[in-house]
Amino acid sequence: MAAVQRIPMLQSEVSRLEHELSILERQWNRKHRLAFFALLAVPAYFLFGPLVAGVILVCTPALIGVQAYLLGVRRMECRQLIAETQRELAAAKQLAPA
Repeated sequence: MAAVQRIPMLQSEVSRLEHELSILERQWNRKHRLAFFALLAVPAYFLFGPLVAGVILVCTPALIGVQAYLLGVRRMECRQLIAETQRELAAAKQLAPA
């Protein structure tokens, strides 16, 4: 009976993870939009000077890189969790009485 009860839970977990993965994919495709942060260097140059503008220009690629790294790791983790949950689902379906 326990395997029969686990099947709906595992199916809902797979669908939740697939939804999360689709959100992560959308964010991955939009990560380049952080480059617009560099546009703040222009008003920062006039308001605070060239040092602050330079810091903004140097930090912008770092910001994009950090976001790309975090999204990439989370996407990979989500794919692994989906595969693991699908294996558990297949095992639960085999154990379930017909």
